[in-house]
Amino acid sequence: MPTSLSYIFYSVFSFVSFLLYLVLALRGAGWRKRKRQIAVALALFLLVQLFFWNREYQHVVKSYLAPSHSFQCEKLKLPLPERTVFEGKTDGCSPFYRTFIDESRFIAYYGLSCQVTAT
Repeated sequence: MPTSLSYIFYSVFSFVSFLLYLVLALRGAGWRKRKRQIAVALALFLLVQLFFWNREYQHVVKSYLAPSHSFQCEKLKLPLPERTVFEGKTDGCSPFYRTFIDESRFIAYYGLSCQVTAT
């Protein structure tokens, strides 16, 4: 679920903008000539809505575009593996992170010798 009420307003604004685009595109040249352009615009509209409404998708995209590189709390600074996303509050020492790599790469990054078993 979204974390802000502004997502609802943004979604309504995006939908109205898409409808306005659709009306203008159909008015100019008709359905047959603009079919691919409208399909691309619809796919882009749906991806943007998926990004704003799906929290998991937000974290996956953020893990590629803007991952967190280290955990820092006062004097403590720990490196984090690639594709790690911060999930806590930025003003406190919140250690809530999500890492989108498999267990073997995570263990290899920290050099852990323990055996991890799935339950």
